[in-house]
Amino acid sequence: MTGRDVTLHHLHSDGERGIVEATETATLANGNHCANDYCFGLDLRNGLIHRVREYAGTARGHRMVFGDLPQQ
Repeated sequence: MTGRDVTLHHLHSDGERGIVEATETATLANGNHCANDYCFGLDLRNGLIHRVREYAGTARGHRMVFGDLPQQ
């Protein structure tokens, strides 16, 4: 991927947990444009990130990289 860009939409933290919503855009190796939404769940300890859980639109990402999903 080249030309990666991350846009943060929402950030929230209560001191122990945090949520980040973002969109990443990039140009794939084959020249196709890719954009996908992400949500990160953060566990914080002593003001530092201890653990990250990442959630993404996997079907949307698959379509952008490989084309439409096969019919089932």
